[in-house]
Amino acid sequence: MLIQANEQLLGVLGLADMPREGMREVLEHLRQLGIRKTIMLTDDYERVDRAIADAVGLDEVKAGLLPQDRVRGMYELGQRYGLVAMVGDGVNDAPAVAWRWKPRTWR
Repeated sequence: MLIQANEQLLGVLGLADMPREGMREVLEHLRQLGIRKTIMLTDDYERVDRAIADAVGLDEVKAGLLPQDRVRGMYELGQRYGLVAMVGDGVNDAPAVAWRWKPRTWR
């Protein structure tokens, strides 16, 4: 971001998403418990999320997804892998977190 006042540039500010500390170790522990695949379904940008995934050791990223896209993504992952689980950190994740708890008809 550029910071400006009275048409004079005062500074430049950079922002970045950072992974939570210890996530690489958490994912490694999950692998030791038998979790075969870790995938991030997100509404953010592919390039940013790929960097985060690489930093923490995620297997795959599906970026730019709307809430309903994440629900469909969970369904598709369930079809491919059988048992799946999701952890969400916001209200936009709620539909995908809850998708398994009620019967659905997919067309």
